[in-house]
Amino acid sequence: MSTSLRKTWLLHPWTVAFLAAATGLAGVGYFIWSFSEDFGPCQIVEEQSIASPDGMNRIVVFGRACNATVAFNTQLSISPAAGRFTLETSPPFFVAVNRGPIRAVWLSNDRVEVDLPDEASVRRREPRVGDITIEYK
Repeated sequence: MSTSLRKTWLLHPWTVAFLAAATGLAGVGYFIWSFSEDFGPCQIVEEQSIASPDGMNRIVVFGRACNATVAFNTQLSISPAAGRFTLETSPPFFVAVNRGPIRAVWLSNDRVEVDLPDEASVRRREPRVGDITIEYK
């Protein structure tokens, strides 16, 4: 076999390195993809819905369940009473983790009271949602 023909079968060291890296990345990608179902997107778990006195709005008490990746949490949103609750249209005005029971009540159509236990670790605490005032005690 001639020397020039033999060289065509040899791979350059950079080509070998590139192929090894590409194979490694493909393996890591497959590994992550194969386990992604176990660590998928969070689920919204609605615990309670509390209608306003006029029935136009509601307080939605919910938590995010993300397997073991997110601490036990409680979140509150104000959502229109009609239609489906979504985070895109009704983001939370209150978020607490590792908490005890949290009580929310409508004082009027434009005032909500949220009663917090001492052990609540509050992450978000908005004073207003649109025209609705939120009072914390």
